[in-house]
Amino acid sequence: MGSGLYRRRDGYGRVRVGTSRDQRRAVYGRDGYQCAYCGTTTAMFQIDHVIPFWQGGRNVMGNLVVACVGCNKAKGATLEPRWLNPLLEHPVEKVRAKARRGLEKHAFRQRLVKMTGGKVEATSY
Repeated sequence: MGSGLYRRRDGYGRVRVGTSRDQRRAVYGRDGYQCAYCGTTTAMFQIDHVIPFWQGGRNVMGNLVVACVGCNKAKGATLEPRWLNPLLEHPVEKVRAKARRGLEKHAFRQRLVKMTGGKVEATSY
C-alpha cells in the first residue's frame, strides 16, 4: 500500500480504510492548523469527518476538517447543529455543503423521532 492508506477493522468487524498521510497533510494545510469548531490553534489536532463515517461520510477532502482533540471527542459521531453550524462559515465550499447536508439529515431524523415517538434506529433513515 504505497499510497499511505491503512486498513483496520471497526467495532463491527468491517474493514475501514483510513486517510492517507498526504490527505491529512492537505487538510491540515487547507485549514491552517486551526480547529474548525472552536478556532484554537494551540492544541493537539485530529482529522474529523463532518458527516460521520458510520452515517455515510467518506474520506474525501470535503468531508474532512481539522479538529482539536477536545472538540472531536465532544462531537463524537453526531450531526448536532451546535457542531455543524460553525462549519457553515468554513472557507471551503465543499465543507460548507457537507455541513448543510448534515444539518438536513439531523432535521430529518428529528422529524422521524417526533413522528414515531422515538422509535427510530440510526440505520432506518
